[in-house]
Amino acid sequence: MTDAQIIAIGITVLAVLAGTLFNNARISDLNGTVNARLGSVEGRISSLETRFENRFNSIESRLGSMENRAENRYSSIDRKLDEILRIVGHHETRISVLEQHPR
Repeated sequence: MTDAQIIAIGITVLAVLAGTLFNNARISDLNGTVNARLGSVEGRISSLETRFENRFNSIESRLGSMENRAENRYSSIDRKLDEILRIVGHHETRISVLEQHPR
């Protein structure tokens, strides 16, 4: 091999090594940028998760309150219906007694 060929091969090897180092540096920069963006997205997702959890808890609390109110109303309606049935039963008894007595 001549000196010119050795120098050409050496320059080629140096160019490849320089390109590899340069690309490695760019990949490292890209890695840092991607990690920063992913961290930002992760923070946003965490924030959204917290907001949704708070809203679901609020809705659950409201539904529990509505359920209690509905249960109280149904209980009140049941008591009133029982009272009405008691009164109607009492009236039926009085009517039966009146119908049995001759005039």
